[in-house]
Amino acid sequence: MKDIQILIVDYGSQYTLVIGRTLRELGARSVILPPQKVDQWLKSNAPKAVILSGSNWSVHQNGAPGLPKSLDIAGKKYLVLGVCYGMQLLAYEQGGGVAKPHEHREYGPAKVMTDTKHPILKNISKKTKVWTSHGDTVTKLPKGFSSIATSPGIAAMTSKNNRVLGIQFHPEVVNTKEGKKILQNFLDMANCKKDWN
Repeated sequence: MKDIQILIVDYGSQYTLVIGRTLRELGARSVILPPQKVDQWLKSNAPKAVILSGSNWSVHQNGAPGLPKSLDIAGKKYLVLGVCYGMQLLAYEQGGGVAKPHEHREYGPAKVMTDTKHPILKNISKKTKVWTSHGDTVTKLPKGFSSIATSPGIAAMTSKNNRVLGIQFHPEVVNTKEGKKILQNFLDMANCKKDWN
């Protein structure tokens, strides 16, 4: 397991394995671990990036899985990307607001307006088609974060230093038209080398 560049923390999303597969298609190996195994793994590994997967949990539910204790959510050691529940968890644990703005789960295609000046959205259309699957959404950004995509709520967020990011939609699925490009931008930001063929 040495020199794995990307750790994917699996919160039980139906798409977690798709994240791993998409990264391999982009030439990067990853390891997928449940949150309770992450602290042990991080003791002897130094990833360049950590991705927090989606989940059917709500951050407000009793027993909802939280962030691993040793995870560097300041992004000093590695880049952190929260996808769907992963983004909600990053916001919630850092004092942001997460709520259910809709009467029902948001599931299916959506249009997102992007801030194409941000490195993770480089060369992405100003208005892009994405795939959503969530009940909760980030309603208030944590301190030091700004929104980099909207639909009509906050669809993506970044910390001031661009080291901690969140995406509310699923870039790993084919229904997100430019999702692979977004993940490639993330790998570039993390200086990941191609290590898979």
